[in-house]
Amino acid sequence: MSAQAPRARIADIRYARYEGPRRGRGASIWSLARFGALGALGARRGWKAKVVPGALIAVAFAPALVLLVLRAVIGAQLVARFPDLIPYRDYEREIGIVVLLFAGIVTPELVCPDRRDNVLSLYLSTAVSRVDYVAGRILGAVLPLLCVTGLPVLMLFAENVMFADHPVGYVEQEWGALPRIAAAAIVIALYYALLGLAISSLTSRRTFAVGGYVGLMVATTAVGGILAFGVQVGSYAQLVQLARLPIAASVDLFGQSEGRLPLSAGWWWLGSAVVATASLAVLAWRYRAAATS
Repeated sequence: MSAQAPRARIADIRYARYEGPRRGRGASIWSLARFGALGALGARRGWKAKVVPGALIAVAFAPALVLLVLRAVIGAQLVARFPDLIPYRDYEREIGIVVLLFAGIVTPELVCPDRRDNVLSLYLSTAVSRVDYVAGRILGAVLPLLCVTGLPVLMLFAENVMFADHPVGYVEQEWGALPRIAAAAIVIALYYALLGLAISSLTSRRTFAVGGYVGLMVATTAVGGILAFGVQVGSYAQLVQLARLPIAASVDLFGQSEGRLPLSAGWWWLGSAVVATASLAVLAWRYRAAATS
């Protein structure tokens, strides 16, 4: 006797009208940025995806942490002998390679998977526009980068307050450094975010994006150094060094930059602005109407 075939059943399933809150374009940009930043840091992924970003963030905090331990162990002797052991203006320069590598790891995670999996058209089929998407990805790259460009320097400021002879007096005297620290962190993070996203938008393979980003930074640094110090064509050749531009420009935010840099601060700002504008142009070209496939 054959088994009885299951009866077919028609379910009354239909699309329901959305009745929830409508929060506008700002919320969509923030959503893209928030989930993109978390994904780039390895959230909701295996532990291997968290190791490299986490390790680079830890290395960025290392100078401030080492100074904290030394102050706790040696105490007032270290403070008296080296009152300004790590100036705020020099912290980003000390961890410049960390910021560069961190941007090279984070930015491809924000755009390459969308192109590889062909989900960009799904975003654009909603109320999210191309401008919203790019803005969300830029903000999503800047937020993690602030973890290595801003938070370690703020930690250094907190240490200086904690170990000062008169903490309140130190804050009253040095509070002006806080907006400078924030401005320098944002400038450097935005520069590396734009450049990293521009390079990453050219491919759907994260490996190629990371390799292209690191290769460009190494090549321009080497070429600039050879032209400036080997061939000796002049100090202006150092403007070719893309990795150095925003860090050198940020020194000017703390004042007294003359004599600390081979060129006036205006040239470093101009070079950073040119690279950032070119990166925005690349992103606009890649995400125009014909680039959604």
